[in-house]
Amino acid sequence: MIETDAVPGPVTSEQIRDLQKALGRQLAHWRKAAGMTQAALARRTAYSRSSVANVEIGRNAITRGFWERADREPEPVKSSETFSWSGAL
Repeated sequence: MIETDAVPGPVTSEQIRDLQKALGRQLAHWRKAAGMTQAALARRTAYSRSSVANVEIGRNAITRGFWERADREPEPVKSSETFSWSGAL
């Protein structure tokens, strides 16, 4: 039997926005560490530069396909941190 105190409540829209912003900041960090511009990442993922910019500031949600394409990009060359976008979903 599961205790009701142990079950988390529903995820709020504010929590989703906070997670989108955090994931966007991580994307910007990774992109910069890789020495890549927003335009370059946009070309490599087949999305617009403005889509990349909006994701990085947490303004817009984006498809899983974007994260899968970004995950196939080279690892950052200036950072020892690794991050899997597909693992974040």
